[in-house]
Amino acid sequence: MNIFVFVKHVPDTEARIKIDSSGKNIATADITFMDSPYDEFAVEQALLLAEANEGSVVTAVTIGSEDAKQLLRDNLAKGVNEVVHINSDKFGQFDALTTAKIIAAFLKDKEYDLVLFGNKAYGADNSLVPSMVAGLLDVAQINLVTKMEISGKSVKAERQVEGMTEIMEASMPCVISAQKGLNEPRMKSLKGIMAAKKKEIPSISVGDVIPESELTMGIEVLSLQNPAAKEGGKKFEGEPVDAATELFKYMREEIKIV
Repeated sequence: MNIFVFVKHVPDTEARIKIDSSGKNIATADITFMDSPYDEFAVEQALLLAEANEGSVVTAVTIGSEDAKQLLRDNLAKGVNEVVHINSDKFGQFDALTTAKIIAAFLKDKEYDLVLFGNKAYGADNSLVPSMVAGLLDVAQINLVTKMEISGKSVKAERQVEGMTEIMEASMPCVISAQKGLNEPRMKSLKGIMAAKKKEIPSISVGDVIPESELTMGIEVLSLQNPAAKEGGKKFEGEPVDAATELFKYMREEIKIV
């Protein structure tokens, strides 16, 4: 099988996010970046499928600046066979449809059986790109997958919806988006890290993938704002009966929820 898995370079989940001077983006100077957490489930599933199907090739692809190459090196250390860096300093400014157009244009002349994504990217949380890519490529897609198996050219997958399990089947090629619980992502091995350091990361310009005229974005970020500071809590003291009475009075007369 030929498996492509798309990964995104995102700020570390423990990073302190600040807005840059433009007011439209986050300041990245002092931030450590990492693989988007849901993408790790997609990578692990690609590796598991390749291990179960001899001769399979897993290719990890990312769109981003030169710094994003480290993400690909990390995935090489986990065991992916090939990587591709689509170079663009504007990637953080792309909306979901523009990103999907780039990915679909990259894949259109490739042979692939499966295209895997995390179900959403940490930070944006749109959950749009996988479905848009499937639509642009005119192939089947199953999203929010928590279990899957391959039989011949068929994919059988489970997804959790509203307290129940939905079982779906699709023919390959198809697009899969991974949900938490699909697997347990592996760590990089020392041997893999050393081998990845020696491997060249192929890089192509986003302009070589799709004409600049098609990079016109339909959504523009006008501004970013920090959430409003939380107000201090209200404490009710005294005997339990008196505190409960005051709490009820506060809920009824001040915040009007009873």
